[in-house]
Amino acid sequence: MTRICLLATLLLGCASAAFADDPEVYALSGRRDGIQRYQAQLEVEDLGNKRVRLRWSEPDRGVDMEAEGERIGGVVRVRFPAPTGARGRLVAGQGGTVLGIYQFVEDRVSGVLIEGDGALPWRIAVERGLRAAAPSGFSPAGKLAFKRVVLCVDGIPHQVLSELIAQGRFKGFKTPARMVTVFPSLSAISWGRLFGLPSDVGYQVEYYSNHLGKVMGATKKQMLTQTVRAEARMHYRHHGLIGHALAYVFPFRVGRKQVRKLIHELREHEGSRTAFVYAYQTDAIAHMMGREKLVAVLGDIEQELTSLQEWFRKEKGEELEVVLVSDHGHTMVSGELVEINDHLERRGWKLVEEVRKPRQVNFSSAGILSSIALHCQEAGEPELAGIVAELEGVDLCTYDVDGKQQFVVSSRGVARFDYHAKSDRYAYSVLSGSDPIGYQAIYLELAREGKLDGKRRALSRDLFARTMTHKYPDAAHRIRLGHKPGELVQNPANVLVSLAKGYENARGIVKKIAAISPSGRSGTHGALTQDDSVGVFASNFMQPFPGMRPEDLERVIDLADYRANRPPLEVVTAPGPDGGTLLVEAKVPAGSEGSMGQSAAEVDERTTVRITVRRKRFLLRDPVVWKETFKANELQRSQDAYQIPAKILSKLKSGKSYRVETKVESRDAAGKVVVSRKNEVELDYRGAHQIYD
Repeated sequence: MTRICLLATLLLGCASAAFADDPEVYALSGRRDGIQRYQAQLEVEDLGNKRVRLRWSEPDRGVDMEAEGERIGGVVRVRFPAPTGARGRLVAGQGGTVLGIYQFVEDRVSGVLIEGDGALPWRIAVERGLRAAAPSGFSPAGKLAFKRVVLCVDGIPHQVLSELIAQGRFKGFKTPARMVTVFPSLSAISWGRLFGLPSDVGYQVEYYSNHLGKVMGATKKQMLTQTVRAEARMHYRHHGLIGHALAYVFPFRVGRKQVRKLIHELREHEGSRTAFVYAYQTDAIAHMMGREKLVAVLGDIEQELTSLQEWFRKEKGEELEVVLVSDHGHTMVSGELVEINDHLERRGWKLVEEVRKPRQVNFSSAGILSSIALHCQEAGEPELAGIVAELEGVDLCTYDVDGKQQFVVSSRGVARFDYHAKSDRYAYSVLSGSDPIGYQAIYLELAREGKLDGKRRALSRDLFARTMTHKYPDAAHRIRLGHKPGELVQNPANVLVSLAKGYENARGIVKKIAAISPSGRSGTHGALTQDDSVGVFASNFMQPFPGMRPEDLERVIDLADYRANRPPLEVVTAPGPDGGTLLVEAKVPAGSEGSMGQSAAEVDERTTVRITVRRKRFLLRDPVVWKETFKANELQRSQDAYQIPAKILSKLKSGKSYRVETKVESRDAAGKVVVSRKNEVELDYRGAHQIYD
C-alpha cells in the first residue's frame, strides 16, 4: 500500500486553536524520492460534534480534495474522493478514494495518505520515499497581517553571532543553530539550497558549461546587480548598479547605510505575513574589512531590529517574530593567492578555454574564494586531484565516481566515502597515508554506539549530528551533492579544491574591485572547513536544533510568502541537439483565480500566454526573432508560473542583446479579459546555460 508521511508546519501559534471556528491552514512540505520538493496545503474546519471538514490542495498541480471526517482526541480520519481530470487523477481513467489520517499534537500536525485499495500508486501526490518535513512554531503565511521578518544576511559566521548573543546582545534571541552549508560554501548555491530553488547552472554566475565545453555566465552588469538568483524573490533588497559596486569599494561606509535602510523600510511592509530581506553587504564587509567591522555592522542590525520591534509592539500590540539566517561562514583571515596556474603547467597540465583533450583543465571564479572548481576529462580526475593536492595552500581535493564513491585527496593521505543511496548511508576508508579529514575517529565512536550497519556504514544524519562541530562538518553529504549533476548545479566540477586557511583564489571582476578598494582583503569562504562553511540560524521566538542543513530551513519556517514573490518573468537558456531551448517562466496573474472564482484548471483553460523575442538594435527598430501564443492548459505549470519552452537558441547570436516579452491574459466564462499583464526581460546573450530575471 503506497503511503506518504507528512509533518506539517502549523500555521497558528497554539495547539488549542487547531479546531477553531475559522478554518486553520497548514503548509505541508517534503521531498519525493529524497530529491524533488513537495508542497501542499491542508485546511481544517471544525463543524462541531467531533466532525471536521478537511481540504487538501496542491495549487501547482491543480489537485483539490475535500471531505468531512471524524475527530477522536487529536486524531482526524477522513476519506477523500480522488480527484479526476488531466491534472488530478490516480491513473488515467481510474477513480477511487484516498484515506487521510492526521494527528494534531501541540503546535504540529503529522499524517499519512493511503491510496484507496492499495493497488495503484497515486502518481500526482504520493510517491515512495517522500521525506517528512520537521515541525515548526511559525504562524500561517499568505495574505495575512505582517507578523514576521526573515533577515537573510550574507556571510555571517555562526561563531561571531553566537558570541554576541552569549554576551547579551540581540536581546530575546535564542541560542543560534549552526547552518552547515553546501560545498563549495558559496552564496549562490547556498541561498538556492536554503530556499528550495531549482539547481543553478554553475557554482557562481560565471561557470564552465560541461555541455558546451567553455566558460559561460552572466554579464558584468548582472554580476554587480544580482549576486545570487535567490535575491530576486526577496521583498527587500538593494537595487542599482552603482550601489552594488560601491558596496564592494567602500563596504563599511556604504554597506551599513544600505542595510539600515532595508530594515527601516519594513515599517511599510504589507501584502504578506512574512517579509524576506536580503543583505549581501555583510559579505562584502567580511571579505574586505574583517571581523571588527563585521561586528560593528551587526551592531547596526541589532539597533535597527530593536527599533523595529519597539515600533511593531506599539503599533500592533504584539511581538514581531524575527529570524536571522546566513548562508555560509568566513575565515576572517587575509589570504595569500595560490599559484595554481604555474603549478599545473609545471606538472604538464594546460589551462584552456575549452577542454577537448587529456591534461587540459579549465576553471573560472567570480570572486575571492577559498575553493576552486576544476573541469577536465573524467578519466583525468584522479591525476588532477593528486597534482593539485601537492600545491602549497591546498588543503584537499575531492572527486566523485558515479555518485557512489567520493574521494578525498590531500598531501596527508587519500580516503574514500562509499555511498549507499537506498539507506542514505556512507562507509569511510583510508586508502593511503593518514586520514586526510579525521573521520576514522568519528566512525569508531559510531561503531561503539552501535550506529554502523553490517558493512560499517553510517546514516547520513548520524554523520551530520556527530560532525557539525568538526573541522570538516558533514563532509560526506556535502562532497557528494557538490559533485552530483542537477543537485546543486547542472554543471558540476570534476575536481573541487578546498584551500587551507590563509590562502585564496581570485579572478574576475571582484578581484579587480578588491584591488582598488581602500580596505583590501580580510578573509574569504568556499572551502570545506568549519570556518568557511558554517553560517547561522537564530530567532527571537523559537529555539532551533543545534545544527541544520540548508534544506532543513523549509522544515522550520514557512517559505510560502518567499515563493509567492517570484519575479514576474524568468528566462533560462539550455542547450540541446536542435540548437537549444529558451525556457520562459511567466508568473500566473495575481488574483486571477480568486477574483474570478475559478479553480487553477479553469483559469488555465481561459488563459493565453504570448511570447515575443526581439533583437535589440541601437536607434533602429527591434526586429521580431520569434513569436508564438499558447493556451495555458497546454503548458506545464510550476507552482504559480507557466513554463514555456521556445526552441530558438539556434536563431540567437552570442554577444547580441534581445528582449523577451510575455503577455498573459485571463478571461471569464463570457470571454471577457479580466486580467492582463505584460512583462519583459533583457538578455545579453552569451550562449546557452544562463538565467535572467
